[in-house]
Amino acid sequence: TFTGKLSRDDTGAGIANQKILLKHPPKKKVVAEGITDNEGNYLIQISAPMKQKTYPYRTVFEGTTDLRQSESKILGVGVGVGIPPILIIGGILVFVFLIGVSLFKPTR
Repeated sequence: TFTGKLSRDDTGAGIANQKILLKHPPKKKVVAEGITDNEGNYLIQISAPMKQKTYPYRTVFEGTTDLRQSESKILGVGVGVGIPPILIIGGILVFVFLIGVSLFKPTR
């Protein structure tokens, strides 16, 4: 989720009903877009990429005849693969069980 506010430099007032683009900088590909609300706020949601790495994104307002173009700094979004704690605990328990079984010597 990317959030921000489009506002005037001179007054700080939010600018309503303007399209904000979310771009992937290397090729400047538009990956999503949003519209500013009555106070100039926007929210853009995308699905996380599947490959684990840091992805650069930038939000862009392309401007109008009355308003100049504006863009954010490049934002690095890290995508990681998390392992649920239950899988870690389960793996440890199975390991301990297997070690115990391998060390068990039946008595005759």
